Amino acid sequence: MTATPSRTARLLTTDDLAGMVGVEVRTIERWRKAGSGPPFMLFGRTIRYHPARVQAWMLAREQGTPSAGKGTPAGKGGTRGR
Repeated sequence: MTATPSRTARLLTTDDLAGMVGVEVRTIERWRKAGSGPPFMLFGRTIRYHPARVQAWMLAREQGTPSAGKGTPAGKGGTRGR
């Protein structure tokens, strides 16, 4: 039995990306113009985003790391000022 090649991932529109990230389309457009948004492809006047590139861009913006067994995260509560 031969494996069938995987289908190419559907490219995302600006509306798709805005929905994924939870921001307005105008915000995505601002990010794109400023060069701070995810990499995009331009087909004439049509802008598309590759899902894998979007995921990498999102992961690169991940902030903080979970504290293993540390209890309260830094700056959140604690005994300071008591």
